[in-house]
Amino acid sequence: MGSYSYVVRLKNAGTAADTITLKGGTVPSGWSVLYGDTTKNNADITAAMTAGLQKTLAAGATFDVLVQLTPGSTVASGASADLRIAATSGTDASKTDAVHALATVTAATATGKFTLIADPATGATVGKAVTLTTTGLSSGYEYRFFIGSNNAWTPIRAYAVANGCSWTPTTAGLYNLLVWARKVGSTRDWELNTTVWNYVVGSASTSGVSLFASPSAGAKAGAAVTLSAQQTGIKKPEYAFYTSNGSAWTLQRPYAATASASWTPTLAGKYALLVYVREQGSNATYQLSGMIKEFVVAAK
Repeated sequence: MGSYSYVVRLKNAGTAADTITLKGGTVPSGWSVLYGDTTKNNADITAAMTAGLQKTLAAGATFDVLVQLTPGSTVASGASADLRIAATSGTDASKTDAVHALATVTAATATGKFTLIADPATGATVGKAVTLTTTGLSSGYEYRFFIGSNNAWTPIRAYAVANGCSWTPTTAGLYNLLVWARKVGSTRDWELNTTVWNYVVGSASTSGVSLFASPSAGAKAGAAVTLSAQQTGIKKPEYAFYTSNGSAWTLQRPYAATASASWTPTLAGKYALLVYVREQGSNATYQLSGMIKEFVVAAK
């Protein structure tokens, strides 16, 4: 059946800073919900959202939260979910607002979990085509594809029965990849959707920065790995280090002037390693990036 993903934006519409409480409502029976902090690679904040997440925002500032609703195996086709998410001002409790995340299970003819696959899964670079393909639905569906960047979605292909399309990125950065699906002939905007979050596109040339891992081979789960970077072209650089197990990127060390970080993998497997570099004081996501596309970690 797949999951139903949304991004909810919290905005301080007041004229002064405010600590706003954002709280998720009761999860419908048979469904599960995951909340993610979009400023931290969709880090899981479900517990905080359930209890009431407090966020201090300057006047006019925003904060985006990923909301992902997933029906369980007992949820029948045609069943709906309505999840209320409320925001309350910390300076005036009478000021409150809410949105509803709605989902309806319609994939009665699904052949498996509805999934979007990007090829390459890692190591994409500017100017090189990325192939997007869906899996999990039987015939009779049509698909529409989107690319998300800077809190905006751009359609890259209108509805068609072909379950794949090609996209060539022109700018390096972090992207979200989205596909809508609906039965052919349906007038709904979409009946199913699935998303690849935080897809990294590197610079066309990564000659400005190199990433190294120590040990370069023979790493084992539970043993520390040192990640280090060497860059040219930025006078006062700062570095952020990430790792990926193939399904998501995890921030191992936020931006700092030190060009190395320690990472201790807990599970054996194949990983991708990534470093971002930018000028100290810059607000850019990154200015240079370097990657080790495949790093093998053996069992203890």
